[in-house]
Amino acid sequence: MIAFDSRTEKGMLAGIIEFPDVRYRIEEIDPIYLSEDGKKIFFCIRDSLAEDDVMIYRKIMNMGLPVDLMDEAPASGETTGLLVDRFQKITQRMKLAHIFLKNGELLSKEKMETDEALEDVWRFQRGAAKSLQIKKSEDVSHENMDRSESIWAGRYGDIQWPYGRMNDILNGLMGGELVVVAGQPGMGKSALMGSLAYEWAQRGIASGFVALEMKAVDIQNRLLQRLFRKSLAKEMKYLTKEERIEFSKAVASFAKLPIFFVDNGNSTLSAVATSIKTMHMLYGIKVAFVDYLQLMRTSGGETRDTEIGIMTRTLKQLAMELNIPVIIGSQLNRRTENNEDGRPRLSNLRESGNIEQDADIVAFVYRPIFYAPKGRKKKGDETEEVSEHDFEIIVSKQRNGMLGTIHLKYNTERQIISEV
Repeated sequence: MIAFDSRTEKGMLAGIIEFPDVRYRIEEIDPIYLSEDGKKIFFCIRDSLAEDDVMIYRKIMNMGLPVDLMDEAPASGETTGLLVDRFQKITQRMKLAHIFLKNGELLSKEKMETDEALEDVWRFQRGAAKSLQIKKSEDVSHENMDRSESIWAGRYGDIQWPYGRMNDILNGLMGGELVVVAGQPGMGKSALMGSLAYEWAQRGIASGFVALEMKAVDIQNRLLQRLFRKSLAKEMKYLTKEERIEFSKAVASFAKLPIFFVDNGNSTLSAVATSIKTMHMLYGIKVAFVDYLQLMRTSGGETRDTEIGIMTRTLKQLAMELNIPVIIGSQLNRRTENNEDGRPRLSNLRESGNIEQDADIVAFVYRPIFYAPKGRKKKGDETEEVSEHDFEIIVSKQRNGMLGTIHLKYNTERQIISEV
């Protein structure tokens, strides 16, 4: 199938010949979607990139091909680039339509599983996102100055952390980051991610939450727990009439917050990625959360180490493609118990090599009370008191940023993370 009519195709190829500054974009043109003559001209251009336009036209003529394409040449390299962009969009649609038709037929005949079809589409999306994009130093410089001037003017979409002490150590999120929040069970990684989503939503920053372990209703009740002394998980039926009215008001207020959930239990990588892309497209989310990494799976038969690597790289690529931070929870291995005071290290991340390599930020959640019998722990030759509410975020990796420990408070009964 041919993407362009004859004149437009000739114009695009002539522009590639006549404007050397856009010749590199020949690699972005898929010759399958060119006419028969167009294919021959394409390969002639690709094999003659260092030649001048006169020499390339002469080669085309010597091949017995018409050189009337020079009459269709656009006025500038910029216009040529727009034609290449348009060609790419058309061919991507054609390729995607082919995938849909092929998979639709296989699905209708029950020769393909739904997850396989989704993985096929996601694989196509990843390939499309990786298409060659070369930026000249001039382009990067303009982009850098535009961003810098926006930051100075207070217009840039820099997301500040909702807790002041986090901002003392962590840089603001500019978009494109993969952030890993890691901890052992019960340390509060889900509570921290939920609190971040809630606090950001209170500030009008839309968040998408992919919950692989809990239903959205239960996450909502965890976040609303801060407003009630009775446990919304265990004592819901014992709420008084007044408390039920307050609960109804709290739920109504929560309904106005820009938090979006996916809790359908589909933990495949393609389903998680598609969920995030859909929330970004429909609701404009600025941050995405996934709770948590080890519950995800790919559709292939890879080893667990390889599978984790595929998942973290894909989520990092997704963050960059959508230009939003993706924050994922991750479990720690049991060897953490052997560390001094049980304090986590990068080596304690399960399958840590892949996770550490792909993450821009690795933050461990840690509660000293777990390793302080009777609320006291050793510090040198002395002991010091530890509160059950002490909560630490240990920043062990931050690209272009400092490392350190953030001290907060975590009220487990009320599910409140705070600075006091």
